[in-house]
Amino acid sequence: MDAVMFIWRVNTTLKRWAPSRVAFLNAMFCLQIDAAYNKFFPNKKAYELPDFLLGYGRGELPSHGRTDQVWGVDVDHLYFLLFVNGNHWVTVCINIIEKKVEVFDCGGRKNRQYVEKFAAMIHRIVKAVAPPERQKHLLLASYSIVDVPMKMILNKFCCDYGAYALKHLECHLLGIDFSLLDDEIIMGCIQKIDVDLWEAAHDPIYVEAMTRYVPSPWEREEVFDLGD
Repeated sequence: MDAVMFIWRVNTTLKRWAPSRVAFLNAMFCLQIDAAYNKFFPNKKAYELPDFLLGYGRGELPSHGRTDQVWGVDVDHLYFLLFVNGNHWVTVCINIIEKKVEVFDCGGRKNRQYVEKFAAMIHRIVKAVAPPERQKHLLLASYSIVDVPMKMILNKFCCDYGAYALKHLECHLLGIDFSLLDDEIIMGCIQKIDVDLWEAAHDPIYVEAMTRYVPSPWEREEVFDLGD
């Protein structure tokens, strides 16, 4: 999952496709938001955002494919995949402009309990990294949550959640009709994902991007505590 997100970050940075004001986040981000929310929830007024979360807001993280694009200034949409209920993946799109969290689940389930943490935390990061003249106009109000309905129940064999999550993200990003995705073509989609990963591994542009990788200050620590 994270490998595909890296490819899309590089595609965006190098303008290999039309989307530009977007950010692709990784699994570590989801774990860190979860840990931060557990500290934030008991005492919201006293909570202070850790600097590594601001690093995401400034585009310094994820460090692989670093963009340096600031949320709410250079970025309007955040995309990531979220593992829920211990058994499947969903797509999450956070619309900073409309202040909402959209969840795409091929099984048509409700996932509010899994994304409330993002609705509560993202706007705080956006406000914290905003230019001073903008900060005073940004309210600390949780984003709304939308479980996007599916036209049909997909993934009837319960083994392709990851592929559906990736393709739903791609469809939303590129403005492609979601109804084109179904169980009849998902195997072809999986093969296309495999081919994209293989081609990226042999693409000199991606290889060169990896040679310029510099770990963030938070990744240089010998021990990293997810609870911090």
